[in-house]
Amino acid sequence: MALLRHNLRADPVQRLTRTFAAIYSSSPSPSLNTVGPYQVFDRNAKQIQRNRAALRNGGKQSRTVDYVREEVADRMMERFLVWWYVVLVG
Repeated sequence: MALLRHNLRADPVQRLTRTFAAIYSSSPSPSLNTVGPYQVFDRNAKQIQRNRAALRNGGKQSRTVDYVREEVADRMMERFLVWWYVVLVG
């Protein structure tokens, strides 16, 4: 927080500037296996990570996560439908 306050009070010329990714004509064309300047999320790496996590401990934790996700989705939809019914019937 002190660093943030210090930067806000600093002279505008001395502040750090953020550089952004850009694609130039000299940049190599992105392929499916590479991460380009605008591709922040690597789907292939994430899929490998998910598969590895699902197989850990015989999938016990993965089944628990699936159960909790489905339970939360069911309760959320139930609340939404009750709210929607109240709005329609009013």
